[in-house]
Amino acid sequence: MALLPNGDLVMVALLQDHSDEKLHEWAGLWRSSDGGRTWSDRIRVEREPGQDLVGREHWLTSIDGGTPDGVLFSTCHLLANDTHNPDDYMHSYVNRSTDGGKTWAPYLKSATGSIIHGQLGSMMAG
Repeated sequence: MALLPNGDLVMVALLQDHSDEKLHEWAGLWRSSDGGRTWSDRIRVEREPGQDLVGREHWLTSIDGGTPDGVLFSTCHLLANDTHNPDDYMHSYVNRSTDGGKTWAPYLKSATGSIIHGQLGSMMAG
């Protein structure tokens, strides 16, 4: 869960579908604009139209970023047996949103299991 600069709360959770021995894990998001007393219906989060924000165990971090919506980061990982993973090993990702989680930048994938600091610094800078 993250508190945005405009006072909204944003919560994300893992959802999954199974097919044979593969799985498809994606992020669902809920919003509250009244301090958590009420929540929106689940929103299926997309990186691009028709493309889910995939991965598991998303952790949200919000920074001010100088806008009412701030900058929102989601860190997660994609299992080797996920339908969206073309490789045979787990990857870590960083996703970035500048509009409170409504849209997301293409993810940053770790090459060797750890985020490359120069790339992460570039994402934070804009």
